[in-house]
Amino acid sequence: MSDRLHEGFSAPGNKILIRQLIRRSLPHDIHDYALDGVCHALDGIHVLDVVKTGGGKTTYISGYVIALQELAKLPETHPLKTSPLRKMPPNPLTIVVFPTKGLQVEMEQTLRALNISALAINEDTLRAAGQQNQNLWNTAASPTISCLLLSPEQLASKNFSTFLTNKIVFSRIVALKVDEIHLILSWGGPRFRVAFRDIGTVLHRLPRHTTFTGLTATLAAGEEVPKLMRILGLKPGSFVFHRRSNRRPELQFIFRTLRHGLQGWVFQDLDWVLDGKRKTIIYCPSISLAFRIFVYLWRKSMPSDSPTRRKRFRLYCSLYSDCYNKNSRDLFIQNGDCQFLICTDALKVGNDFPNVDDVITMEPEDPEDILQKGGRAGRKGVPARCINYFTQNTMDKAKDYLSQAAPNGKAGAKDSDDNQRSRMTATMARLLRSQCILAELDIIFNNPTMDPPCYCETCLQKPHPSTPSPCNCSRCLPETPLPPLTRETKNNRSDENYIPPAKRVNEKQRNYGLKVLQQFRYNIWKSRKSTNLGLRYLPPATLLPDSTIKSLFNNFANLTTTQSLAPYINSFLEGSETQLLVELQSLRRKFVRIDLDLPIELSEEDNGSLRLPTSNVTSYADFWEKNSSTASTSTPRKRSNPDEGQSASEKPSVCTVLRSNAGNGNIRPRPSKKTKTDLPGTFSDSRPKTISTERDAPVRLVIRIPPRSSVASSSKSTPKVGRVVEKRKLEETPDIPKHPKRIKLGRQTMKQQQTSGGNKENRSIL
Repeated sequence: MSDRLHEGFSAPGNKILIRQLIRRSLPHDIHDYALDGVCHALDGIHVLDVVKTGGGKTTYISGYVIALQELAKLPETHPLKTSPLRKMPPNPLTIVVFPTKGLQVEMEQTLRALNISALAINEDTLRAAGQQNQNLWNTAASPTISCLLLSPEQLASKNFSTFLTNKIVFSRIVALKVDEIHLILSWGGPRFRVAFRDIGTVLHRLPRHTTFTGLTATLAAGEEVPKLMRILGLKPGSFVFHRRSNRRPELQFIFRTLRHGLQGWVFQDLDWVLDGKRKTIIYCPSISLAFRIFVYLWRKSMPSDSPTRRKRFRLYCSLYSDCYNKNSRDLFIQNGDCQFLICTDALKVGNDFPNVDDVITMEPEDPEDILQKGGRAGRKGVPARCINYFTQNTMDKAKDYLSQAAPNGKAGAKDSDDNQRSRMTATMARLLRSQCILAELDIIFNNPTMDPPCYCETCLQKPHPSTPSPCNCSRCLPETPLPPLTRETKNNRSDENYIPPAKRVNEKQRNYGLKVLQQFRYNIWKSRKSTNLGLRYLPPATLLPDSTIKSLFNNFANLTTTQSLAPYINSFLEGSETQLLVELQSLRRKFVRIDLDLPIELSEEDNGSLRLPTSNVTSYADFWEKNSSTASTSTPRKRSNPDEGQSASEKPSVCTVLRSNAGNGNIRPRPSKKTKTDLPGTFSDSRPKTISTERDAPVRLVIRIPPRSSVASSSKSTPKVGRVVEKRKLEETPDIPKHPKRIKLGRQTMKQQQTSGGNKENRSIL
């Protein structure tokens, strides 16, 4: 391997010639380390390079393709075409894998600007081409295509396998290049994008002379490199590995602890971004959080009539089309009014923004996230900030992790691919608890103290910024304490509209009131749609939306006049303020009965009958238990015979008896002889049943609980002795259907039931 590194295109003299060929098409000179990678790939040696964000990883791809194009133009007598240099096939084809569709589209435009015939194939481009009756795979087989840009999913698809069956295309493939190769480990888990793990398999299906090149800015030291090589199937000695420092001296790394959670709609820790005019990218771990931050900043920004408000904020995520996301990127770069780009991991890697001042990352997952997302800032070498927000829970987890860690830095079981995204890793815990952020990042990524100098024209004309001394990270240079948050108290006791908790509408009252007001708005809509033609094509909710009903219940205690209802009346409900007030007053009386657990259908004047509700009641016991407060609360004196020596007014009502002994829902009155079954159950007839309360017709009732372990016996069997109470006669006893779980018993089961003791079968509860 050492001899091959100084032969062929990698020889010092030939390397100079390759630089001259590449310089013809590139607008700038290629870096020395990128030139080494291009020459090694031309010699057929696999390359794996770690280069900082903004360090010129694109030239590994563009420089290689340009070198192939320029070599094809050279005469056969040129020194670069003589032996023992590698022979290239005619019309060579380079396959490049990019992790995101946005990066694919951006690189396609970049390569075409360099006169490289590139074609991007992903789900969106295939769909767009299909609408025009075009097949991109047939286009990719054309000899004019020199660079094919694919996603990992397309690389492992059946269409690509069919593409390789073309012998002419198969013989043209010379290189497979993968950008952001570290994502094979982080995104290639079984629960996310499994196709990343298939890159190594596809590599060995390509021609033997195919050269592999992997590029990244964040590949941690330790077990990451050997694990990646095993996935790719690369053996030691078959590849060249170069690691340069990924430190960005122009970036200031800041760690902050959130003073609020990430589950709500208020993010006061981000209010400071609205005061300045710095170009800012805000990264969020989920689309939901990105949307909520977008809405919060939108509301907090400027007046709604401002002409620049619509352009100031842009949301970027995978839910939007490629066209919309591309417009967002272009608007952020070219338009000065577009200040904030709120995005997810869809904009995590590869995108080159020349004008980003601040990058804010909400709850980064690992050190790779911090460097990759923070690397979008300061691309022109100007000072920029990488601000990372962590919840207090995350900081506590890091502290607990290190306190429980073993001497070798491991705690508990080893992180697997399945739970790596949900667990605190040792590297992240050490970074969160470190004394210096940059020093800990150097340890995690094994950054060299000093990189070999680069003598390209770009570096000679514009040297790289030096590392600040002293360090300017938030741990070495603490920030000024932020002002305390102004928490908005919704229920201020000094407010005249304050409602004490005792007068607020509870959930049960809200559910009932919602149904009543929905019926109220339907009646209004039905009465008006004949005269108002506009209401014919609008739903009843237009008059009184559910959100308005919710606001009514939030301020229910203060709604006592028609003037207080004015803020809740829209143009469709005008003229119905009095009707709405009457409905609310009726609800107020019903809410009292709900609070006392009384039946809502019972009127205060009706003392002759109780009306059984048609919902939420499955038996008489439930009904009597709910209405026990209407019965006499006097406790009878204990006697040997409860029927002896009591007047009608002193005897306890059945509601009182049942409420004091209702241990479960199986309590019921003893059925009459006409009843088909003596099992408790729900009523088949949903119509309300009326129970007479006449005192002149006493009847004896037996209350019992059927055993749980046994099924119902024959309807002719009589219960064991139970306490008998003299009570009001039932004018109507509804037919109770058979229990749904009733089954026929065999002889053996019936015998066991009889021998197990009948006393347990029919137990009295009184």
